[in-house]
Amino acid sequence: MVTRIENEEEGMYYSRVVMGTIEPDKHEEAFAIFTDKIIPAAREEEGFRGANLFSNPQTGKFISTTIWKTEEDMIASGNNGYLKKQLDKVAGLLSEPPVIDHYLVHY
Repeated sequence: MVTRIENEEEGMYYSRVVMGTIEPDKHEEAFAIFTDKIIPAAREEEGFRGANLFSNPQTGKFISTTIWKTEEDMIASGNNGYLKKQLDKVAGLLSEPPVIDHYLVHY
């Protein structure tokens, strides 16, 4: 899957990547939380530009990416409580704590 996001001024965006494993029988519930609760909350955050959720229902593994206009916006969303609130929404569905990393998005 390729997602193109326009940012004429900077030439790049910043992405937070969350990787983990959902309990196999909780896949549909996790997807609903992502689309119905996490994405609407993200839209309220300064600099939020988009998100993707990649998942494998057979293994329970997932990769969630959020795209941010600036590195400062991405970091602020982690420091202001937004990220913790979103992770708390799915904490009961995870089989282990997720791994979180940050990347540049080039296009």
